[in-house]
Amino acid sequence: MFLSNEIIEISSDSSDFDSSSENSLDCQRKVFNCTKCTENFRYKAMLDRHMWTHQNNKPCNSGLVQCNYCDKAVPARVLDRHVRQVHNHESFYCNICKKFWITAITFAQHLKQKHFMEFVKNKKRYVCDQCSDVFDTHSGLIGHKKSHIERITYYCDYCMRKFHIKPHLRSHVQIHIKSKPFGCHLCKSKFRREDYLRKHLKRHDDLKFTCKYCYKKFYKKREFKKHINEHLTTTSLLLVDYCVD
Repeated sequence: MFLSNEIIEISSDSSDFDSSSENSLDCQRKVFNCTKCTENFRYKAMLDRHMWTHQNNKPCNSGLVQCNYCDKAVPARVLDRHVRQVHNHESFYCNICKKFWITAITFAQHLKQKHFMEFVKNKKRYVCDQCSDVFDTHSGLIGHKKSHIERITYYCDYCMRKFHIKPHLRSHVQIHIKSKPFGCHLCKSKFRREDYLRKHLKRHDDLKFTCKYCYKKFYKKREFKKHINEHLTTTSLLLVDYCVD
């Protein structure tokens, strides 16, 4: 194999490069500088994460934060990765106090002990100015206020009691479903609805069959015949007893 003696000259003239390529490289080299310290980052997301280290407008000269689980100080942008890799756990970040926790249990305990009362205190409550009912959401309050404005009347199908709030009606209806408050004064029948009782009482008015032995009345012929047979059976037994004696 032979090498050529020809010398290839490479021009060092910068004019040989496309000026557009230089502009492209400049864009790629763009950095995001922290306004509170000397740290700089290739991506804005990294800068945003770094800004968590600055609390109460105090400058951070080193740009480092200390790990909660060891004495090592690392750049804020890699703290999460450090916790996962070195301590072999997913980390949980508290947005309020800017700290990391390894386990979900310890993180939940931290939130409950340190920030729960603050959350309850700051939680907005929506109170109805007409009846003082309290709601967790604004939409819940608006829906409730419609009952005051429109005054829609809902009637119970069982007792005709009036309600202005539909959920209250639904709760009331459950009482009828589980019980039979309407009793017949002529017999022992009970009903869930008043109209069912009225229909039943009409049957008492339409009684067509009267027992000649006890004058009890019946609506249905079948029930009447059964009743008569009971009388006849009883009479027969009495006759048998009389004859035996």
